Amino acid sequence: QINHPQSKNYINEEAPCILACPIRQDARDYVQLIARGRFDEAFQVVRERNSLPAACGRICTHPCETKCRRNSTDKPVAIAWLKRFLGDNYSKEQKNPSAGKYSEKIAIIGAGPAGLAAANDLALLGYPCTIFESSPTPGGMIRMGVPAYRLPRDVIDRDVEFIKKLGVEIRYNTSLGVNFTFESLKQDGYTAVFIAVGLQDSRTLNIEGVQLEGVLKGISFLHEVNTTGKAKIGKNVLVIGGGAVAMDCARTSLRLKPQKVSVACLESRKEMPTTDFEIEEAVHEGTILHNSVGPKRIVGKDGKVAGLETLKVKYVFDEQKRFNPAFYEGSESVIEADTIILAIGQASNLTFLKGQENIKITRGGTIIANPQTFNVDVPGVYAGGDIVLGR
Repeated sequence: QINHPQSKNYINEEAPCILACPIRQDARDYVQLIARGRFDEAFQVVRERNSLPAACGRICTHPCETKCRRNSTDKPVAIAWLKRFLGDNYSKEQKNPSAGKYSEKIAIIGAGPAGLAAANDLALLGYPCTIFESSPTPGGMIRMGVPAYRLPRDVIDRDVEFIKKLGVEIRYNTSLGVNFTFESLKQDGYTAVFIAVGLQDSRTLNIEGVQLEGVLKGISFLHEVNTTGKAKIGKNVLVIGGGAVAMDCARTSLRLKPQKVSVACLESRKEMPTTDFEIEEAVHEGTILHNSVGPKRIVGKDGKVAGLETLKVKYVFDEQKRFNPAFYEGSESVIEADTIILAIGQASNLTFLKGQENIKITRGGTIIANPQTFNVDVPGVYAGGDIVLGR
């Protein structure tokens, strides 16, 4: 509840836009600097907490705007667009006054958002950092998963280049457990290791028919298209899932020119776990929504996908607001499709931790880390980002 503008609490309480922001960015400061034409200063304010401003200005879901107090007057301040304006035009090279301050070397595993942010902040503190990335390019899921029409690759490169100029080294095509180990990092003089590998696999469904030809995993599908510009799909594509990745899969499929693209999800239109504008864009481009239906089995013919048999959803969340979907018996129907893309969430691939029993893993496949220190109960080893928080 927002207090009255003339009340003492309204003046003293922390701004709701800051509380809504995952990184607690104080948008008020840089918005006011932009209003005064002090763009270089505004950009520096953004980068104090956000190491990928140009990218975030395009794909951030900007919960700050939903909570913006301006909503009570007319419309929220266009915070994300203003951040994009700064990231596109004022990301000038800056010298790192703290470079070389400390001798302890830090190894960061993964050049995704978490790894890049850690390297950025550590470099500004004066620590020499090296990022080890298994792919040939930086960005992690924002490059492999987010389509180029939403996030041009030169925007990612510009944000990353800014971080590299702080003194951060990135080594590509280098994987933990293949090209190096925790022990070899220690022998090479690295004092600490930060694991930021993200969630690079798609969750699957435990239903009949997932092995049929034509069933694709959402993350693999997006990665293939983002890397090669194409993917093998049929004429009638059905995406299972209602989140941001599902919308990306649907819109990416449309650009491959099938005859029809649909999305089926458990949630009602209002319950879908992504922002309204992402859903609206998908529908505007031609995606057909099938809300409040749950997958029962994938129907096949001659070893290939023919459709998805669904059940009508009674509810998705139980009385305790827990995810616990229930279905109406006898409500089966089939959505025809020759390609089904699973976009129901992301999963980890922790094969590189073989032999590291001291690093504890949750049942969901994420790494257990101290929420205050990010330590993983192994001296000098830390973890953060989606591999800890899940998704």
